[in-house]
Amino acid sequence: MVRLSNEKLRELSVGSVKIVEEDGLLSFFKYTDGQTAAFGPFRKISPCTCTTGIKFDFYTNSTRLALAVQMEGKYEIWVDGLLRHYLLVGEGGNLSVGERFEMELSDAFGRKKDEYRVTVYFPSHSVGQINYLELDDGAYSRRYKYSRKFLIIGDSITQGWNSKYDSLSYANRISRMFDAECIIQGRGGSVYNENTIVKLPDFEPEAVIVAYGTNDYSRHSDINELRRHASLYHDNLKECYGDKKVFIITPIWRVLKEAKLDFGECCDVIRDEAQKHGFIHIDGATLMPPISEDFYFDGVHPTDLGFSVMVENLAPRLLKYL
Repeated sequence: MVRLSNEKLRELSVGSVKIVEEDGLLSFFKYTDGQTAAFGPFRKISPCTCTTGIKFDFYTNSTRLALAVQMEGKYEIWVDGLLRHYLLVGEGGNLSVGERFEMELSDAFGRKKDEYRVTVYFPSHSVGQINYLELDDGAYSRRYKYSRKFLIIGDSITQGWNSKYDSLSYANRISRMFDAECIIQGRGGSVYNENTIVKLPDFEPEAVIVAYGTNDYSRHSDINELRRHASLYHDNLKECYGDKKVFIITPIWRVLKEAKLDFGECCDVIRDEAQKHGFIHIDGATLMPPISEDFYFDGVHPTDLGFSVMVENLAPRLLKYL
């Protein structure tokens, strides 16, 4: 087998705004340096550096694939649109850092084909890094060509927080459903912060999907503070992407906590500010059942089942305008 060069790995990668090579290894970033600085510090590891939405996505005629990863986390391998391997790398997982993983490429019954589409998802909640990726000697690898591009922005729900399978988060499902090359800028703990929205270089999305608000509800002490930040954020969003289809998703149902704001009023403020700016409002209250058990991990973050219901309801609303 032959190890793919870093140049080839750059070519096959999807979902990053910046790629850095250091000590022979590539690091992939979903935010620009300016955005990361605007978010500020966050505990030990900033969610800004997590590799949410980043993947290798390519066609190959290889009969085998091998890889080793340099960083702990959940890595998932899909073949021809089906999840085939779930690699939990690190302590307590099924693979160690640096350990070689090798698989035969085939359909689900082991039958061989002339060509496969292989998608290797990086972890959404940790910093993913590939040590190497190998294919058969002489095999080709050709980046998958998407039919459209989306920019998806939001908080931990967009990041896919607490989903078992990162590839089954709502943002990744929307990417597959709409055959959209996506940059997924999901970051746990985020609120409306007007300094974090910028026009990304070298990426022209057809649509921009923004989903903030559930953290604003618990963070702010005055509804006018939320209104001000939402208005400023939408001002900057319109300046950057006013010529695109822009969707604003108000917060999905959640178990309420003690807070100084009314959750429904927060949703109304975000809706009003979105509509003032000419954006397409999608009512998050219509996307998820108000049942914490089974559909939510903790009353705030959907489970994989919850994400499936969310996408089932969200997709037709997007499709109406796309």
